[in-house]
Amino acid sequence: MVLEEAIDVLESLDQSAIMEHFMDFLEAIRDPPVHKVEFTALYLHLDDTNEELIDQSDPVTFYFEDQDLVHTPVSLEREPDVYVTISPLTRPFACDHAFRDLIVHQLKCQIRDLYYMQASQPPREYQIDGVGIHDTKIESFERSTK
Repeated sequence: MVLEEAIDVLESLDQSAIMEHFMDFLEAIRDPPVHKVEFTALYLHLDDTNEELIDQSDPVTFYFEDQDLVHTPVSLEREPDVYVTISPLTRPFACDHAFRDLIVHQLKCQIRDLYYMQASQPPREYQIDGVGIHDTKIESFERSTK
């Protein structure tokens, strides 16, 4: 499963790699470009063997405008391997292992939700609390960019 492989990749990152990949993402969460933010997303691309994080999108902010959930512009050259969504943070985070662990936790929540969507019990390491797959009516990027 790509999500599990992405977790392994993220957990192997050292401090400088965490800052390189996620500083802009954390800054967009800390200081969003719009009001009424629901969550901020980052789309990650792994290499062909899913052993290395090679690229990511710019942060994408999802927000409410006239009661509709919309997002800031994003351009994707290819479909992401995995995506991360983080709700507005209620406590300060440094761009270090703590923030990386928050991202990993969110991916574990996504795995948990995939088990639940298939009406099965997730393994113990994924029986965790937190937001996984956001249950919102988001217009797909394919439709919104045409």
